Amino acid sequence: MRMIRIARAALSAAAVAAAPLAAAETSFEGGYIGGSIGHSWRDSTWTTTCTGVNDGVNLLYCNTDSPRLPQGNPADIDAQGAQFGLLAGYDMRLGGNWVGGIEADLNWADAEASIGNFPGTWFPGDNPAAIARNLVSVTTDWGGSLRLRLGIVTGDTLIYGTGRAAVQHVEMFGRCGAADMVTPFCGNRPNADSATETRWGWTLGAGVETVIAADWTARVEYRYADFGDMSYTHAAGTINEIGAEASVATSVVTLGIVYRFGK
Repeated sequence: MRMIRIARAALSAAAVAAAPLAAAETSFEGGYIGGSIGHSWRDSTWTTTCTGVNDGVNLLYCNTDSPRLPQGNPADIDAQGAQFGLLAGYDMRLGGNWVGGIEADLNWADAEASIGNFPGTWFPGDNPAAIARNLVSVTTDWGGSLRLRLGIVTGDTLIYGTGRAAVQHVEMFGRCGAADMVTPFCGNRPNADSATETRWGWTLGAGVETVIAADWTARVEYRYADFGDMSYTHAAGTINEIGAEASVATSVVTLGIVYRFGK
């Protein structure tokens, strides 16, 4: 009986000692830093909006009244790839089990895709080898976001939603092929160029974050981001110019590890 009383007393003392630590570990308050790894899916649609004309009679620069062909136009240029990122933020208790905060992240995902023609610049009867000499691509690499977070704590887990501003670096590339194998609106001489733009958009997502050790949490998160349409003019300022735009939207799933300074 004495041993039982001693065991009960020891368990009670351990529970009392552990209670403040458990509460501190699950409070989700204060500043934090972390890293993430995941996978990014990019949805992009290339649309050729106008073409210049040089048929020996008409010399027209690209404008909204210029011709464009329906062949392969618009065209999907989707891509996917691994994503790596860094993050930092600050959380505070809002009352009860509610937590609010702000978070910023910077990430890298080299997602490039191309198609072997220049949409909207060829006729169905054109030489397939000539069409294949032409190429367009869309590439997204670095990006980031500045977001608000709002969630509820249950046990040692935070379930949250997040959203606000996002940024993405985008490149559009176009190439018209060899001069001896041209298509009607892809120039009468070989040329290749590109344009880059840092585009701002919006992002919205949700995640689950849980305590894995003192000061450490792990999370899984999904976010969708939309960056609108980027514009690009191939061979700008010449009679071979071609106007185009590409839509850019991403879906990302990440796993993250976070170190928390405050409890």
